[in-house]
Amino acid sequence: MKISPQNNLYGSSCNFKGIPYARAALKTLPEYGDIVIYQLEKTDMPFLKKMIKNINLEKLAPDVKNREQRDEWKHIIKEAAAGLNRDETVFLGTYKNKPCGIVSGIPYYNEEVSYLSYFATWPYKAGENVKCAGKMLLKNVFEQAKRDKKAIGLVMDSKAPKGRRNNKTFYHKLKFHDLNNPKVYLKIVTAKDIPNVIEKEFDSVFSYELLNSTQDKDLGKILDINF
Repeated sequence: MKISPQNNLYGSSCNFKGIPYARAALKTLPEYGDIVIYQLEKTDMPFLKKMIKNINLEKLAPDVKNREQRDEWKHIIKEAAAGLNRDETVFLGTYKNKPCGIVSGIPYYNEEVSYLSYFATWPYKAGENVKCAGKMLLKNVFEQAKRDKKAIGLVMDSKAPKGRRNNKTFYHKLKFHDLNNPKVYLKIVTAKDIPNVIEKEFDSVFSYELLNSTQDKDLGKILDINF
């Protein structure tokens, strides 16, 4: 979509070209509705920046009382979006046409490991998280790793210490394990066969369908970022 400078937050025209990548739905709650996942391109950065500006965590997550924790949360969302500038693969999860999560990573990191760099979800409206949004987004990461016969590694961001502690438990449940590392960063990694194990766990919770679409969608018209 071409937009005029007065409508563009950053003062230059651009195209929003999200590609529908997958659709997922809870098996136990079919009436809950689908999560649609889009693969993003660099031309989506202005859209993502405006989206991030509109994510008001004080409103969306009123139960989070610590401002520092919200700042860490926002930092991770920004860094995941910035993965487009690092030539990473970035996926955006949406529910009821509202963004609810983002994940970035490098599927070609090396011959042995795919790299998950940043991952975050947030409520789609005040006080309401999207059920299993995180697992549905991670399904993409595991699908890529399985296809490439790779393990999956990640490094917790040192700028989000509280998130690092909390997420350690989450990732351990997904069979990630700590690597001995003297650095501040916490590196954790799966084994190559883990994606198959996790896939069975995921498949018991939700259905997942690759859309195999090559048609760009105008995210500015499809998605509502007025949280």
